[in-house]
Amino acid sequence: MKRAFILGCLVFALLLGIYWLSGSHDYEPPPTPTPAEIVKPPASPTIVSDSPPPPAATTGTPLAAELHLPERTVQQDVDTLRQIIQQYFEAIQNRPGPPIGDDADLARALQGRNPLRLIVVPATHPIFSADGRMRDRFGTPYHLHPRSRHAIDIRSAGPDRKLFTEDDVVSQGRPQ
Repeated sequence: MKRAFILGCLVFALLLGIYWLSGSHDYEPPPTPTPAEIVKPPASPTIVSDSPPPPAATTGTPLAAELHLPERTVQQDVDTLRQIIQQYFEAIQNRPGPPIGDDADLARALQGRNPLRLIVVPATHPIFSADGRMRDRFGTPYHLHPRSRHAIDIRSAGPDRKLFTEDDVVSQGRPQ
């Protein structure tokens, strides 16, 4: 049993080394918005937090404007939301701050309650419900499943508003 475990670890390490040396893991992160691309938040944020309010210098990433547009699809919404979250994680990197425990914590972080006080999506955006959760275009909370520190699955329950049914729309992992 112990030998099988050690052998399995060695095979895994060998495969990981081959993958790394192959260069097929190259990844270009989406661009982080520049201060010129960011606009003012509402005068009085509706988010309750112990941290000071974010500076009045941003309305978020340009990607936020693409969420929930009538001419876009649900698949485009979940893919865009994944890119927005990825941009946030890229910008924040290893800075200290409170951990993100659930989707409400992530929503607050995207609204500017983060170590950089960076507003990624403005609090007034229709993706946020009154209870502070991120909701899909059908009004159902997104199902967020972190797979690792840099990968997250996002699921919309779809038109039937029930999770894990045939009409769910999923975006997985890191942007390609």
